Amino acid sequence: METECYETMMDSMPEAGGGYTYRKVLRVDLERDRCTVLKSDPEGWQPGEGPLSGQMSRFALSGAIHREDAERFVTFTRLDSLRRVASGEQEALTLVYRRRVGDGFRWNLMEVIPDRSGGTRYATLCVKDVDDVFREGVEREGLAARSREMIR
Repeated sequence: METECYETMMDSMPEAGGGYTYRKVLRVDLERDRCTVLKSDPEGWQPGEGPLSGQMSRFALSGAIHREDAERFVTFTRLDSLRRVASGEQEALTLVYRRRVGDGFRWNLMEVIPDRSGGTRYATLCVKDVDDVFREGVEREGLAARSREMIR
């Protein structure tokens, strides 16, 4: 029954940008500071043993997250931040950050969504790569600014 519930949730999660799907989805147990992997890109970071919040902090400070984004990433993934979403103090929580890929960085979006099936004990953490969408938006904004200048 539990597996069916998660499969239904995964099938119903929206896709932004026509195909930009979540590449990592974790169900976080906020009491135990652990997670269950619901979906994960095999080429990316994988949760290991031990407290999830510590793993996320080490991941950010290892250089995997851009140095200008690392502190925000660590704060965002702390249990107290995740608990605020699960308790209903916040509807959802989002973070846009740069993650190392090869020799460069790509923009990612992390969302924390309350998991109402588990009361306030669980939250769902979802990550997707939004670099292409982000860069297209910047390009469009640049074109729009140039067009406005030409019109003046």
